[in-house]
Amino acid sequence: MAITSSPMTHGHAELEQAFSMFTEASRQLSQSYLELQQQAQKLTEELAFANGELRRQYAEKAELSSRLTSLLQALPACVVELNDGREVIAINAAARRLLGESVMGRNWDQAILAMLEKLPTPGEWALKPVDVSGGERILSMSESTLAASGGAIVLLHDITESYRMQRQLDHQQRLVAMGEMAAGLAHQLRTPLATAMLYCANLTRASLSEEDRVRFGTRSLDRLRHLERLIQDMLRFVKGGQASLDDQVTLEALAAELASTIEPQAAAAGIDFACHVQAGQRLLQCDRKSLVGAILNLLDNAMRACGDGCTVHLEVGVQSDVATIAVVDDGAGIPADKMSRLFEPFFTTRSDGTGLGLAIVKHVIDAHGGSIRVESCIDEGSRFIVELPVIG
Repeated sequence: MAITSSPMTHGHAELEQAFSMFTEASRQLSQSYLELQQQAQKLTEELAFANGELRRQYAEKAELSSRLTSLLQALPACVVELNDGREVIAINAAARRLLGESVMGRNWDQAILAMLEKLPTPGEWALKPVDVSGGERILSMSESTLAASGGAIVLLHDITESYRMQRQLDHQQRLVAMGEMAAGLAHQLRTPLATAMLYCANLTRASLSEEDRVRFGTRSLDRLRHLERLIQDMLRFVKGGQASLDDQVTLEALAAELASTIEPQAAAAGIDFACHVQAGQRLLQCDRKSLVGAILNLLDNAMRACGDGCTVHLEVGVQSDVATIAVVDDGAGIPADKMSRLFEPFFTTRSDGTGLGLAIVKHVIDAHGGSIRVESCIDEGSRFIVELPVIG
């Protein structure tokens, strides 16, 4: 007889299997929940730590901001903050005292025109008087761009006191220079004047022969002419820095004028003169008379430094936008200990010199926005190099 399972037994097995699966699923869910709780706890702790760190950083930044604000307000310099439209959005206490509260919200460039006057020195401004005292206030201004916002920070320093001290120092230096110049001029005038007076005194002698009278008169006239030349050089020296740059002349024309003037003098002195021009039609804006006089002075000095049979060169050229005029001789050269004093007033290496020629030359060249320098070697000669800006 066959044995078969009943439906009840089969259903009980399926129920046990389902219950076992449910139990396993519950266990897995519980495990997952526990893991989620642990992760949540960990995240909560990390978040709490991050929040604490953020609060600490915020507190530090707040303290730093407070310190910077206090420092900004305590600064003696004026600080002005501009937005990207160049409107004033913040000022410190010093700026408030100097410029007033009304500057807030205004366009800074317009405020400058209304309140400040630009001085010749770059970066320096004069504050227009805003009260009855009318005291002059000099400011130094600098500006830095804020890349993040597109605005800017403007710093204003009150340099009134240092400006006044500098002006006083300049005034004292001018007085010292004038004193030195007066002393030098007096020394230069004394010797020829005393000599002329001596010769003139001899002219008053009743027993003076005609020959002696002519000799003393000639020597007196020579000394008086020396005095006249000295006074003329002094006047030229005083006016040397006041050239009127109203003339335009090509370098070629300037060289031709210099050559035509100096060639006869060089020939009479037995000196060879050579002129080299590589400048085309480049133009100088100049005071033609004073510039020609200055270069002729250099050429005259070069001829005096040379002996019979020597050569003086005039070299004219252009490098970029700078004209170069060189006067070259092959004379005795200049001692190194005298090179640094060549352009000082009343310094001369010649017994008959006034000591003003090269000082006048330097003043003229400076007035033309140029420069002059010297290269020299003993027994080989000297080169005076003048550099001037060209305009075309």
